[in-house]
Amino acid sequence: MSETVTYVGKLTPIEKKETLEETACLLIEKDFPKGRDTYYETCLEQLEDMGYKEYVIANDKIFKAEYSEEDPYQDVFEASLNEDGTINFVVKYYNGGCGFDEAIEYALKKLK
Repeated sequence: MSETVTYVGKLTPIEKKETLEETACLLIEKDFPKGRDTYYETCLEQLEDMGYKEYVIANDKIFKAEYSEEDPYQDVFEASLNEDGTINFVVKYYNGGCGFDEAIEYALKKLK
C-alpha cells in the first residue's frame, strides 16, 4: 500500500574497488548470508534489490544508508555534504510516486 514516508539519515560512500560491479559483489559476499544469487544478472542488480534502503547506488557510487523514519506530511528532498565525505539526508515523499533510491537521487542532485 502506498503512503507518504519520511527518512532522515546519512549516506556513507563505500570505497570503490576496480568497478562498481566488483564493489557490489564484495558487499553481497560480506553482508548477505546466501551470497551471490544467480537469479540476478549482475551484482549491482542484486544489491539494488536485496540491499534496498541499506545501500544506495547513485552518481556512480555505492553508499551505505543509515536512517530513521519520520512523520510525513510534505515532500522534502534535502542533502548536505559533511567534511568526512558522508552525506546527511532528509527525504519525505509519497512512496506511490517514487522510491527510496529516486528520492535520494533528487536530494543528491540538489547538492551540485
